[in-house]
Amino acid sequence: MMNLIQKISGFFLKDVENNNETKQAAVLVRTLSFVMGIYFLFQVIVFCITGDLLLDVLSVVCLAGYVHSFIGTYKERTREVRYFIIALTLLWIVIYVYLLGWDFGVQHFLFVLLIFILLTSYFGTAKKVLVTVGLCAIRLSLYLYTFFYLPVKAIENGNGIFFQSVNTILIFTAVAWMIIFVSGHSLVMEKKLIDYNEKIRQLADIDPLTGLLNRRGIIEKLMQIAPEGKRWDTEYINIAIGDIDFFKQVNDTYGHEAGDVVLQKLGEILQDFMSKNGFIARWGGEEFLFVFHGINGDDSMHKLEELRKIIAAMQIEHENQIIRITITIGLQEHMAGDSVEHTIIEADKKPMSFS
Repeated sequence: MMNLIQKISGFFLKDVENNNETKQAAVLVRTLSFVMGIYFLFQVIVFCITGDLLLDVLSVVCLAGYVHSFIGTYKERTREVRYFIIALTLLWIVIYVYLLGWDFGVQHFLFVLLIFILLTSYFGTAKKVLVTVGLCAIRLSLYLYTFFYLPVKAIENGNGIFFQSVNTILIFTAVAWMIIFVSGHSLVMEKKLIDYNEKIRQLADIDPLTGLLNRRGIIEKLMQIAPEGKRWDTEYINIAIGDIDFFKQVNDTYGHEAGDVVLQKLGEILQDFMSKNGFIARWGGEEFLFVFHGINGDDSMHKLEELRKIIAAMQIEHENQIIRITITIGLQEHMAGDSVEHTIIEADKKPMSFS
């Protein structure tokens, strides 16, 4: 049962292939065509039972028109079908008011038509206001006509109440579905846009080779935890700069592909280690920048010693060869009032060799 519902829903919500048309417009055309098709199918049955040939023929023509509109959206003709629906709906509303009068209630479908036009149009506010005024004028004109002229065909009071009820249900159904779909579609598109922007932001902040923060990303982090011009009393911030020793020899001996493997493997180790201690970034080339947040300089030094042992124990395998590396790191405590750039420069001036 669920598979059947999903297939029907997928068919109804099917996207268009034409780049000049939108899924939203196509689905809204199908929505209005489907609802109005049900409405006129119902009328065909009722007027057939009551023996009203004129209204029955009119209902059949309208039913055929909306079926044609529904099918047209799957033939990449949404734009033409949209204009056809607008013209068809306006035409039968005027004819029904002329034949059956105001009490039949079809004039209320002008509200459905207004929402349909506004939701499927891409013209500016001025034109949308003009459309609204135009439909309002049509409704007032129909009311004035029925005020001065009697309907061609009288309907019994009971039938009037019955059709008013049916019209109300269908109008609310069409309006609710169109608004729910558009609002849901807008939320989905907004979420996609947010996710897309977040991906772009991450790509701008992430080094593609190692997956670590890049220079831009780590500076942004530092600006968050150590904004310039502000003081902090309880938090320590220590910055370290580390270089892989003799990295050029790795490239010269094993090749640049091996160098990339070394950077990737080291990046994984550093990311895992610093995730519990602060932040890590690839500063550039074989340089890495460490940010210890919330621990003092001595504790940061102990952490770096622990990291040294981990790096010294690394065995990086590449093409059946084992590559080992060492790292040289300089550490500097970031003081309130100093710029981040100053602390990084000072850290780079006093390296501690770990071999």
